[in-house]
Amino acid sequence: MTQEVFLSFWQDPKFDSKRGALSSYLSMMSRSRAINKLHSRGSRQRAAERFQNMTPMLFSTPTPLEEASQQEQAQAMQQAFSQLTKAQQQILTLNYYEGLSQSQIAQRLNMPLGTVKTHARQGILKLRQLLQDQLG
Repeated sequence: MTQEVFLSFWQDPKFDSKRGALSSYLSMMSRSRAINKLHSRGSRQRAAERFQNMTPMLFSTPTPLEEASQQEQAQAMQQAFSQLTKAQQQILTLNYYEGLSQSQIAQRLNMPLGTVKTHARQGILKLRQLLQDQLG
């Protein structure tokens, strides 16, 4: 992680000596990276746990009613997802399907972290509302 921090600093120095000491800046970068790694590890672990809980269902044959219900839910999700903005779709896809943290998404998309967080939250809230309207 230390190597990542120094490499990141070397490739894209955003340090401003007017705002504080270099050691404080590097400490804050290290702290942020450590938190991101913990969150990312937690996300991967939760995804693995969800998969383990789903494993018995994967090997059992669904009934026609279960199959129809799953298709209906998948279509509702797909339709709701298509109503999000392109930015919301992209961020949620990177977060939930590729397992990237919001910080990693911000770096990949060259976007401020606050913007990524805003798009993610608004997208999730809109999905929730749309799916409740369709399925509830």
